[in-house]
Parts: sequence; structure tokens; C-alpha cells
Amino acid sequence: MASFTRVLEWVFLLFFAFHVPITVLFDLQIALPASFSPQAVKDLSKWYMNTFKDPFMIETPLWFLTFVYCEAFLHLPFFPVAVYAFYQGGCKWIRIPAIIYSTHVSTCVLPIIVELLFADFSSFKLGPLNLQERLALVALYAPYLLIPLLLLNTMLYNPHYQSEEKWDVMSLINCLISKIDIRGYFNFNLVEGRTTEEKHCKSLEEKQDLLDFYSCCLRRTQRVALCGKCIWMTSYACI
Repeated sequence: MASFTRVLEWVFLLFFAFHVPITVLFDLQIALPASFSPQAVKDLSKWYMNTFKDPFMIETPLWFLTFVYCEAFLHLPFFPVAVYAFYQGGCKWIRIPAIIYSTHVSTCVLPIIVELLFADFSSFKLGPLNLQERLALVALYAPYLLIPLLLLNTMLYNPHYQSEEKWDVMSLINCLISKIDIRGYFNFNLVEGRTTEEKHCKSLEEKQDLLDFYSCCLRRTQRVALCGKCIWMTSYACI
């Protein structure tokens, strides 16, 4: 399992490493003034447009330009950080940033692929005219959907990137209730499933006092709120 995880980390490392020149040499060219780019970069971008007939690079819609600005100001600074993290391997601090990145990228690339497959580009100066040209463009964009989805799955389910503290909501609630006993006014006994919760509570009591337990609950609540905020911001950015 460890060797397979290391292979995945090298896949992610190469993905982010190659993503930097692709972003700078191709994607950012439609957002930067022409005077900012040397002639060689302009020629390379022009070759790509004429060869693959990418309609979004030729006549850039406003929604696509929004994605490019997100890539410039959000994704590009993240790339070297991700390269370092996956080169080191097993860096659990990259988990939340990687989840945010992969979620945002996948929700951005998916509508682009759908647009390439089914949209009518007859009004564009240059665009895919047949299924073969559409599939060629989809093949170029597909890695930017598939690899972020693989990254998301790895960050969520791979044990090497899981938090060391295991918990579930009901256990925390039951433990919290069981600790409330103010002169006999509050004394809750849970009948069903009590054995599991009591073991969990005893384990917590051996490791930390009540104040530390409340602090743990607060940290978990803050993380859930942060994840919810990130999901909301991602959804808002894609609308």
C-alpha cells in the first residue's frame, strides 16, 4: 500500500510540475496583454490554436476567462507547494489544500468538456467541425479532470493522508452528554449502543481531561465549518 501511494504521489508531482509551463505558456496568454509575451510564446500559442482548433482560446467566453483568472491567482501559486509536498511524500498538511484544489478544478473542467462535446461552434472563427476534432480537444482537457478526481479520492480515502484522530458525530455527542452531571440535575443514560460510547468515553478520559475534550470538539466543528465554506466558495465560483 505504501509503494502504491508513493507511485500516486509521483503522478501528482509530475502533473503539477508540468502544469506550471502549460499554464504560463498557453492558458495565461488569453488573459495577458500581447506586449507581455515574447514572440516565441505567441507563435507557440498560435500553433496550438490552429492545430487543435480550441474555440475557447480563440474567442474566449467570459466564463472561460473567469476560469483562467482562477488558475492564475489560485492554482498557479499552489503548484510549487504541491510539487514540494508530493516530492517529500506523506505530507498530511497538503490534504485540505489538495481537496480544495481538486474539487474546484474538476467542477471547472467538467463543463468545458461537455461544451466541447455538444456545443455548436459554427459561429466561431475557428472550432471543431467533426467528432474527431472534438474528441481530440477532450483528450487534451481530460487529464485535468481525471487526475484531480484521483487526487481528491486519494486525499479523502487513502489511510496515509487520514487524520490520526478518529471520531464520529454520535460518539462525540454521547460522550458530551455522559459528562454532564451537575448535582444530579443532568444524568443521561443511553440504552442502545451504550457499550461502544462508554468505551470511547473511557478512552478519552484516559488520554485527556474534560477541557481538552471540549477543545477537540471545537477544533472539529471549525474544520467542518471550513470545509463547508470551501464547498460554498467553489460552487459560487463556478456559477
